[in-house]
Amino acid sequence: MQDYYHQHYFSSDPKSLVNLSFVGTLALIFSYGLSPIVQVCTSIYGVRPIMMVGTLLIVISMEMAGFATQVWHLYLTQGVLFGIGASCMYVTVMAVTPQWFTRRRGIALGIVAGWVPDGPTVSWASSVLRVMSLLASL
Repeated sequence: MQDYYHQHYFSSDPKSLVNLSFVGTLALIFSYGLSPIVQVCTSIYGVRPIMMVGTLLIVISMEMAGFATQVWHLYLTQGVLFGIGASCMYVTVMAVTPQWFTRRRGIALGIVAGWVPDGPTVSWASSVLRVMSLLASL
């Protein structure tokens, strides 16, 4: 997604690649940083309302990101809103999964936990490879 935005929308700005990389960083900061607060809210309000809020925030953030014309719009939509929504989803799913699986609980939690870092890890790894190839070509 970062490459798409950089190539099609923000290619005229030389600092856009660095600025766009901060969008994913913000999403991770909010996703993991708000986990304790979301856990308390889940204990108070229950799983279903928190998951509904998380789903709505993720959908709204992605829809609003489609209308972004500047990088700071992505900071707010894909960084902050998506991060909060992802935190709501991740914390509640991680709390509910052990209640449903008594046998093979560790495998179930591993599968659930494994879906979160896949996207950022793959994109981060490809970014590292690009930087390494750039440095090697100098």
